[in-house]
Amino acid sequence: MDYALLSIIGKRENQEDYGVIKSSGSSGGVLAVIADGMGGQVAGEVASSSAVNRFVESFTSNNSKNLPLKLTVALDKANRILANSIANNPKFNGMGATLIAAHIEPDSINWISVGDSILFLYRDKKLQRLNDDHSMIPLLQESVRSGKMTHEEARVHPHRNALRSALTGEEIPMVNLREEPLRLIDGDLIVLATDGILTLSEYEIGSILEQCKLQPAKVIAARLLESVTLVNKPRQDNTFVEVIKASGGRKNGYKWADSAMTISIVLIVCLLASFAWEYRKTILQAFGVGSEQELPTPKTEEPKIMPLPVDPSLTIEKPEVNPADQTAPQSSVDTPTVNKNNNAIPDKRSSATNKTGKPIDSKTSQKVDASAKPAISDVQSSTSAGGINPATAVTPAVPDVPVIPATVETPPAKTDSAPIVMGNESKKILETDNKAKGKAESKGVD
Repeated sequence: MDYALLSIIGKRENQEDYGVIKSSGSSGGVLAVIADGMGGQVAGEVASSSAVNRFVESFTSNNSKNLPLKLTVALDKANRILANSIANNPKFNGMGATLIAAHIEPDSINWISVGDSILFLYRDKKLQRLNDDHSMIPLLQESVRSGKMTHEEARVHPHRNALRSALTGEEIPMVNLREEPLRLIDGDLIVLATDGILTLSEYEIGSILEQCKLQPAKVIAARLLESVTLVNKPRQDNTFVEVIKASGGRKNGYKWADSAMTISIVLIVCLLASFAWEYRKTILQAFGVGSEQELPTPKTEEPKIMPLPVDPSLTIEKPEVNPADQTAPQSSVDTPTVNKNNNAIPDKRSSATNKTGKPIDSKTSQKVDASAKPAISDVQSSTSAGGINPATAVTPAVPDVPVIPATVETPPAKTDSAPIVMGNESKKILETDNKAKGKAESKGVD
């Protein structure tokens, strides 16, 4: 870690500022302490040197790992040494000192301060004061913001540099303690200084640090004090500066260890994601999620149609289709049914059944037969004489006798090859005509 400390007396007769930078521990950290004495020519110099030396001695001899506690104990002992000096020598009555102490590790900083000495952090082109200001300046600035006074009035106020808290050997009214360490990054600049540095504005201090940030700490400290001297302020106060360049901290806000850890985490996440995707079905089923959707759907087989055994003795009849009406012809009463083997199947209907095969009441049958005989004979004789097809004749209704509707059979269509069926009377008439026709022809021939 690069660090340096320098001071100027300004336009004062005596140097009342005092500071120390000391290595602390084996971690590469340092302890930087600055005090600004007050109380006269001799008393101010004694107060600042006594407070700083006692603070460093207490801090380095304390083996506690608690940095805030070590800083607090060291500050209390520095205040006590002033109390003892005042008690032992009356000429030191009224002396005191401000004090700022910072313990700086390569990647962190803790501090404690009393008074108006300053702790600056310069990072990324920004200058920030880390510790509190225990002078009257913050109160005057608040009065300007609230409109109670103008900015010019606050700048020339007679109590502007008066202190609200300092080491005087008595109880300390205000203490600024950083309990949690502030993280540092590589390239941070830490500046501790007495209030003489405020001869420059914060903008000017930041510009100098930006221009010299790549230079050694000693060059940066010298450049700051040179700029204070060039202002040539009347009654220029003593100025003491300590510059520490942080190194070994995080680069651009990250350590190499952080980057390695980030890469490792990303790789682990990728491996876990790959494993989960490969065995997603097993994992989902283990947690009972999506198990029903993932189970294979049972295959439904189409029912098989088994042929029934065929009885060889069973004969299946196929009705013949009438070409005229595309309906199967109904067999007449007198024509026996013939199966495929040309064997006649006897008509099982008895005389007591009608054409539909239903039994007929005997009394009804007798009445029908007795009264219908003359009508049926007349129909047959007239059919033979007139050549009317008996199937188309209509049987006259019999009075007071229930009529059983008979099924009217449709005559088969006439074809050229179908034989003509004629009654006995028709045959005789035809033979007589043929004989007469033959005689007439023979006579014509003669």
